[in-house]
Amino acid sequence: MATLINGNLNDPVYAAQDADLIAAICGNQTCITPVGGKFEATLEDANTIMVEDGVIITQEGRRIQLDAGDIDEFIIPTGSQGITQYYIVGYRLYTDSESAELCENFVEPVDSASETINEGTFRGGETEVYVSLLRVKQEGVNITDIEVLLPYSTDITQINNDLKAVETIANANDIGSNVNIVGYTSANPFVCPSDGYVRYGIINSSTSTGSFQVGIIGADGENQLGVGMKTVNGSNAQSFHMVFVKKGMKVFLDANTLSTDIRVYYSPVN
Repeated sequence: MATLINGNLNDPVYAAQDADLIAAICGNQTCITPVGGKFEATLEDANTIMVEDGVIITQEGRRIQLDAGDIDEFIIPTGSQGITQYYIVGYRLYTDSESAELCENFVEPVDSASETINEGTFRGGETEVYVSLLRVKQEGVNITDIEVLLPYSTDITQINNDLKAVETIANANDIGSNVNIVGYTSANPFVCPSDGYVRYGIINSSTSTGSFQVGIIGADGENQLGVGMKTVNGSNAQSFHMVFVKKGMKVFLDANTLSTDIRVYYSPVN
């Protein structure tokens, strides 16, 4: 039978019931929230990784918290010369003999850079839930790479800013503070100085036929995102498109066979 959880004079709300509400709001993906140091990891010595304060919300709404100013440490076993090892570190949530749900650090060896540890859920009947925070690569006696495995959630302020940026796209002729990057090619791309939006499209294409390509390259210089080829058939005047870009990404216009006005703008997110 359903119950009214937060009705007047009802019983106190249990933490697990509160977790269900958090999961409903945050979604069903374990993530690092934009609080405190966001579990930023640094190498203290050859075997010790330190993470800063922050809050993790699990896929079922459990909250793992390092209070402001606190740190956690993960100790990686000493390596051997000539051997490469991988470890996943994070938080093990478990149920004790009295059915209380508790949290402790874990460090687990894995066989490769692609192997993962299944998280599991208490709702799914598990008594242990593994929240994988970092993947650590150890070459010989040295830790050579620390990879964050959890995504970062977006706060309400950033969501509102994103929505405002989307609203500005409605007026294709409103250049505002945008930068026109139509002259940049793959050989000389525009490097985004901050997070922002690239909007691009055709003006006055009622008699034009042809195509053009807007390319976006990741900040690592390797991954070209699929904005792709846009074909104009004479019917999509004032047609604008938008894609979100991160700081350091490169944007260019290539393969243009059109004589009409192509507009490509970069709009920074304030």
